[in-house]
Formats: sequence, C-alpha cells, structure tokens
Amino acid sequence: MTSPTTSLIKLLLYCLEPSKHRIEDLYTYASRNKLAYTLLYRIAECGIDIKGELAREYERLSLLWEEIVGEAHRVSLVLEQGGVEHALFKTVKPYPTVTVDLDILVLGDIAKAYRILRSHGYKVIGVGPESITIASKNVNIDLYREVAVSRIIYFSKKVLRKHIVKGVFGGLEVYMLKPEYDFIVTARHALIKEQMYTLADFYYTYMVLKNQGLKKIIDIIRSLSDEPLKATILYLNIFYNILKGINTPNTYTEKEYPLKISIPSTINLLVDLIAKNTYHNRLPVQVLYTTKPKRLSKLVRGLIHHMKRRTY
Repeated sequence: MTSPTTSLIKLLLYCLEPSKHRIEDLYTYASRNKLAYTLLYRIAECGIDIKGELAREYERLSLLWEEIVGEAHRVSLVLEQGGVEHALFKTVKPYPTVTVDLDILVLGDIAKAYRILRSHGYKVIGVGPESITIASKNVNIDLYREVAVSRIIYFSKKVLRKHIVKGVFGGLEVYMLKPEYDFIVTARHALIKEQMYTLADFYYTYMVLKNQGLKKIIDIIRSLSDEPLKATILYLNIFYNILKGINTPNTYTEKEYPLKISIPSTINLLVDLIAKNTYHNRLPVQVLYTTKPKRLSKLVRGLIHHMKRRTY
C-alpha cells in the first residue's frame, strides 16, 4: 500500500491525486510537516477541487499568507529607511508557505533595529541570548544578532553579509539571503537547532535544487570548507533517500514524518560545529552562559521537550 509520505509527495510534485488517502487526511499529515498552506495552494494550482472545511481553511491561510508577506515588506522597508543592514533568512521559500514567524538577521546594530521598530508600533514579546522577538497584530518577528542556537553560532554572519540581495517575496521587495545560501542556513537550523527533518524540508530542497541546480549548491558547500558541513550533507542525504523511494518504496518513504534526528547524530553535528576554528572563540562564552543553574535547568527542559515533541 502507498504510504502517506509517498502520496503527499506525489501530490506536491506531480499533481497526482491520491487513490489510497483522503485529501483531508493528507492535509492533517501535511500540517504536522509544516506544509499546510503549501499543500492547499498546490492542490488549487493542480486544478483539484477544494471543498468544505478545507476550502474555508485555504481562504483563511491565504489571507494570513498575504499578511505575512506584507509584514515582511514593511519591516524590511522600515529597517532600510533607518539605515540598518538586514536580511530575511529561513523565511523566503520558492513557493507560498505560512510561517510561524519572520526571521531577520540584523547585520548592523540590533539595538538600533529594535528602537526603530518599537517606534513604528511593534511590541516586544521575548528576548533571547542572540535575538529579540517583536510582534505586530498577527505576525511575530525574530530579530537575530547572530545565526545561533543559544550562544553557539552555527553560521558566520561575516560570510552571509556578502550574500544579501534585494529580492521579491510574495510579489513585494525585501532584503534576503541569496536562495542558495539560505538553503545552507536552513539545513543547519533544521538538524542542529530543531533536530528534526520534516517533509517541508524535502519539498524545499526539491524546489531549491530545481531552481538553483545541484552544482551551485555543491560549489557553495566546497567554498565553505572552513564551515561545519555535516548538517548540510545529512540534510541532502535524507532528501535523496526519500526521493529514491517515491517510485521504489524504501524505509525512508515508509517512515512517518517529521523524522527526529537521533541523539548520537545530534552530538556528531554539534561536535562538527564546535570543532571548526570559526567558532572556537564562542565556546567559552557558551560554557559560562549555560552552566549558571537557571540557564542549565532551562537548557535541560528544552532538550527534553525537543526529544518528546512530534513537530515544531
């Protein structure tokens, strides 16, 4: 029997309407895999009727998508006018998707970015070691000083600074990372920070490789020899194993997603991360930061939550 994973992927890639699974069931599965709006958008694009509750959900998510795009444009414009260098990252995808929040890397003064956005009515809802979360009415915006997990940097801001462009997100202009570099960042984020691989990661990889080409991604990986590479390689390996299993079922297409990254694999990725010279100067800071009792307790609770959760 065709697995839900295979049915969902074939619908997304080839517009093949499933014979073994109801659209409603696939939507539930897609939602767990961060593909809720993407699936409904793709179904409509394929000319398949969306009926009943799913039609109402599609309308609701379409409005939210427009709001997210508008908010991204507004924030980027406000920061540009304020003279703050920045870029959306882990947010812009080569297809419509409703995100939990907007992620913005601030390459200038994050305190200045915060003050500017506060003066435009944004409210503060949280502060982390390397980030500040603000919000408009329905959209949260994470401002990042570094691309980091807690205080461990997993991608050099110095490298990314060279690869910022003014591009189009949902029809509106924003500052963003070049797609090929955003892909590398997203891969590390998924496996190092979230410790999870979703079918959204599969579809995202498929679309990036379709648009950018595998050679460009491989060339960038080779050019980043001083950066930790194991997360990106594992991310691509999972993708290719799923892809191979679409027509010839294998263990990867029979699995239920999201797929949790095992503890040994996570440790291996973290060792690769801190072993690179680029990040050595951050390790003492991280140790001192996390060994304080309250922070260590919070870290342990966070790790337990990561091990128990089904999605993020």
